[in-house]
Amino acid sequence: MKFYAVTHLIRNRPAEAQKTLENVIEQARRAITEGRDAVLGLRSSAVGTNDLALAISALAEELAADQTGQNGPEFRVQVEGTPRDLAPLVRDEVHRIACEAVRNAFRHAQAGRIEVEIRYDQRQLRLLVRDNGKGIDPKVISGHARTRQTCGG
Repeated sequence: MKFYAVTHLIRNRPAEAQKTLENVIEQARRAITEGRDAVLGLRSSAVGTNDLALAISALAEELAADQTGQNGPEFRVQVEGTPRDLAPLVRDEVHRIACEAVRNAFRHAQAGRIEVEIRYDQRQLRLLVRDNGKGIDPKVISGHARTRQTCGG
């Protein structure tokens, strides 16, 4: 609908039409990225493996392949303790959390190194995702920047 609206601006207000078109293209790009992420999330949660390290590494390989023309970060997964099967709901939720953190590190941190640590203890599981990227903008942390809300997994 927004593309259609731009067609009415082109003739009489070309500068406004160009700016509107650029905004609409950016919104479409973000929607495509979010859609791809949602599909990837659905695909990964349907995987019947309990090997979190393998599943997270597969995501990292996909994200690195998407960074055409860029030097991707060094990526490493370290597993401590004895891996064990997790209940499917727990496994899927841990996997979703890890994937979101890894995805953010690849897309926003401009990191040279991303590390994931999975630790299986006697009665708990610990997941740590860290990178050497730029961090979160202080304006966002202080609440002075506008943040975009997303929904979904």
